[in-house]
Amino acid sequence: MAPVSNTTLAVLAVSGLGALAYAIYFDHKRRTDAQFRKRLRREKKKVDKSVAQTAESNPTPDNASIPTEDIIAAMKSVKDDQVPTTPEEREKYFMSHVEKGEQLCAKGPEFAIEAALAFFRALRVYPSPVELIMIFQTTVPEPIFKVKDRVEGYYEVFPPKQMNVKTATVEVADPSGANVLKRILTAAKDFSSGDVIYQERPIVSVLDPDLEGKRSHCSQCLRKVDDAALKPDGDRLESAFCSEACETKLKRESQTLLFDSDTAKKLEDAQAALARFVRESGGTQVILVARFIARQVINETRNEWTEHGYTLFDHMERVRFLELSGKEYEADHLRAILKANLQGLEDFVTDERYTVLTGKMAYNAYGISFSGGRDDKPPSHAKPEDVELTRTPNGTARQVGAGFFPVSSYISHSCDPCARPSFEGGDSELHLIATRDIKAGDEITVSYVDATVHDDEDVVQARYRRRKELARGWRFACQCDRCVREAPPPSSSAAGEKELLPLKDESKVEPIVSQVDREAALGINQPNATDTTTVD
Repeated sequence: MAPVSNTTLAVLAVSGLGALAYAIYFDHKRRTDAQFRKRLRREKKKVDKSVAQTAESNPTPDNASIPTEDIIAAMKSVKDDQVPTTPEEREKYFMSHVEKGEQLCAKGPEFAIEAALAFFRALRVYPSPVELIMIFQTTVPEPIFKVKDRVEGYYEVFPPKQMNVKTATVEVADPSGANVLKRILTAAKDFSSGDVIYQERPIVSVLDPDLEGKRSHCSQCLRKVDDAALKPDGDRLESAFCSEACETKLKRESQTLLFDSDTAKKLEDAQAALARFVRESGGTQVILVARFIARQVINETRNEWTEHGYTLFDHMERVRFLELSGKEYEADHLRAILKANLQGLEDFVTDERYTVLTGKMAYNAYGISFSGGRDDKPPSHAKPEDVELTRTPNGTARQVGAGFFPVSSYISHSCDPCARPSFEGGDSELHLIATRDIKAGDEITVSYVDATVHDDEDVVQARYRRRKELARGWRFACQCDRCVREAPPPSSSAAGEKELLPLKDESKVEPIVSQVDREAALGINQPNATDTTTVD
């Protein structure tokens, strides 16, 4: 079995309380226990041998398939299974189902569903699911892997069909001259200008720090509230809620773990320290990451899976991120809370792992603003390059908060976009509105920044401002049609702006995700095709 990728495992492992403990245990044994490593290698050799024997004795046509309804019915039975909670039980569960899958492989194609589901059960407790899929792909017979792939085919069920959009992997020209593979969002049907393409709720959201504690907005949905708002006593962020439903939802997802006052003394001190840091930092990324991890921990303890058997982290795992620095000290506050809940849990939220998650929030978070945004946000005293930016055509200075939206994370930037994010409902639900007619298959784009020409700017100055903001916030030099069209002549003094822009797109994806996307673009059976590069 291939070793667990440190970077992938780092982020995947924060998927929950039980998964955290198991990942620590599994990775430790893999690195320190020679007998354990031998056992893993032995299991892989058995699978390889079984595959070869099965291929000879049970040749299967390339077009062999299993009815989708049979797969769905089988999936439902697996999702109802109780997953072991202790590391030792999970190891035994994992090994037994890998062995069972291998034995069923050897029996022939009529046992394809049973074999695939045995591997799926093993996947449920493996610390690095995407990596295990890649291992299965090279060690499991093709018909069974196809069933497994359909069961675990993330992009077959994401985005949900009712959202009328799809993802696609395309080549994008990089300023450095390299071809970059990126996953984008495309329209699944035609839209007219003004149509609502889809609506999406955030996985996590947060008010801007200057509004947190004023109790002027709901801390869950970010809706503006009045004096009749619910204001629970003892909440360390002094949160307010527009309804009991919002209060219950936030407490259930993260607030009880992070900021609720009805806790033990050690946890109480850790929560108070995090609350102080949030107010003093002036940024939203730390609380977005904290709420995401808290929600994952709580979901794991309740054994809550999302539709189709995917957890919240399956969304986060696949999105792009920026490499950040200077964020390590922020993780101390989150580690203190995790340690107060379960001794040893804090060891797995390393500085590197926390930084990767923060980089994902930095690259993908959307700014939430209503009616064009506010004009009372205090100016930031941070250096321009240190100011947190979010995707919003109104400008980060006009937002009331920020949120992570998994589908909208795949939308690329354009200074002349075909769509815009709107929060016309007055809360954190994103409405994606078409700004011109869009045909099925067209790429969907939004502007990450304020792309208008201000009263005190000419076209060239406005272009320089937005490109500089994009370089600081997302680390790429915009090459959209509008930027090319509005570029100053080479002889102009403004042409020197190139020296301030990145030479390449600096965003990344997890290495294993990069491999999956590369194979999707080049074909799984073309492992030697290397004429296309990826940003990873």
